[in-house]
Amino acid sequence: MAYLATGKFPGLLHCISITLTREEMTMDVSVMDVSVMDVAAAKQAVIDAGNRLVEQGLVARTWGNVSCRVDGQRFVITPSGIAYDRLTPETIVVMDIASLSYQGDIKPSSEKGIHAAAYQASPQVGFVVHSHQPYASAISTAGLEQLRLDAIEQALLGKPQRADYGLPGSKRLMRNVVKLLDTGCHTVLMERHGALLTARDSQQAFSMAKSLEDACARLLADAKTSNQAPFAQSIRGQAAADDLQQLVLQSHPAYNCVSSFASPVAAAVFGCAENGGDGRQTAAVPDDASDPQAVTHVAAVLQVAGDLQAAATADPQATTPKIREIPAMLDDFAQMAGGKLVAGSLAQPETAIASLRKLNCAWISGYGLICCSGDESDNRALHSIAEKNLLAYLAAARFGRQGPGNPKGLPAIDRFLM
Repeated sequence: MAYLATGKFPGLLHCISITLTREEMTMDVSVMDVSVMDVAAAKQAVIDAGNRLVEQGLVARTWGNVSCRVDGQRFVITPSGIAYDRLTPETIVVMDIASLSYQGDIKPSSEKGIHAAAYQASPQVGFVVHSHQPYASAISTAGLEQLRLDAIEQALLGKPQRADYGLPGSKRLMRNVVKLLDTGCHTVLMERHGALLTARDSQQAFSMAKSLEDACARLLADAKTSNQAPFAQSIRGQAAADDLQQLVLQSHPAYNCVSSFASPVAAAVFGCAENGGDGRQTAAVPDDASDPQAVTHVAAVLQVAGDLQAAATADPQATTPKIREIPAMLDDFAQMAGGKLVAGSLAQPETAIASLRKLNCAWISGYGLICCSGDESDNRALHSIAEKNLLAYLAAARFGRQGPGNPKGLPAIDRFLM
């Protein structure tokens, strides 16, 4: 039997074609030992997987990490602070599973302990991927109580579990994840952080990532819009208009590059807040949108954002909801963009532009999602992470344990430590 994952839920994750045999769908990994792999082959598998993570939108910049078992005593893992497109066999670190010792000057990923724990928990695990995939990261803020898997997803993922929050690379995060790995869990959503997938090999790990993303996308799109494409697809906007670009650069000379990105999800969230109604007046598809699916992306997010707007209006007679900014919901957003995302309007952009003194992103209705940094590459990463943070805000507002309303972001101390 074959299963082809096509473009049903493309979102921020690019379409991946996955063919699964009946044996893969029903395989019990507990009775299979992973064979010994040559160190050179293991390093190349990690490099290939790292590049694939970037290509498929599962990570940005140097976030996330990948490892591959060599044998019962060793594994290889991506280094700390080196971009995936700069990886070479010499930069991949060989580590001892039991002692976490390694040789050389290149430091391994700060989350090496989690990878080692995965290999210790099960001798059948041969490959580990830690991704920052958008929908799964978003759902990690809300919990998994309402996540529903189809038969193929269940066969691949088992029963996903959520690990309580801990700072990236911290002992607290490691303890929270290891506690779940020790129960036999192969799919872990790390709260406000990302996903951990432990698999037999690289192909199975990426199949798991795609299946998890599809399931989380369905949940966030809601049953009423589950047959539509998800709403996080972003259509790249034009470069920031000259007048706005000059205004930002003059106000904040530390930046070298200002970019504007169209974002239906941001338009729905902040457009709803500005409009005082259900958002349909201000959450229009951008003029430069060439993808006809953008219409359904906006329609789906309005279903969520409209409910959020109603909950956020304290006074039933009020015409303006109180959502003028959203907090950092995810740690990678806090680390790269700052503690919040502020909204402004075309007529009054001053507040949003002023926020860029301390933040790297702002939403200005009529211009789009404004990202400021040293170069265009960083701005593209900011755009991706800002949209993911918006998805996390919607997920927490709709499905979070605090109930509908204004969900809490990362604690101040954790934002400070990023």
